[in-house]
Amino acid sequence: MRRQTLLPRRDFLALGAAATAAVLLPGRAFAQTPTGVKLHGLSAFGDLKYKPDFAHFDYVNV
Repeated sequence: MRRQTLLPRRDFLALGAAATAAVLLPGRAFAQTPTGVKLHGLSAFGDLKYKPDFAHFDYVNV
């Protein structure tokens, strides 16, 4: 009788290879800000609505 495993050998090896590749990737492969300045938000449609030190969102009743 064959024993059932939680993670088949093929999946285990693929997961191990992916984890090893992720560790060995150079740091520049990950996203970085082009200006080197830390940003507080991202907008695809123009300027940001809220400043870095905003207290609450406009739609929240305070």
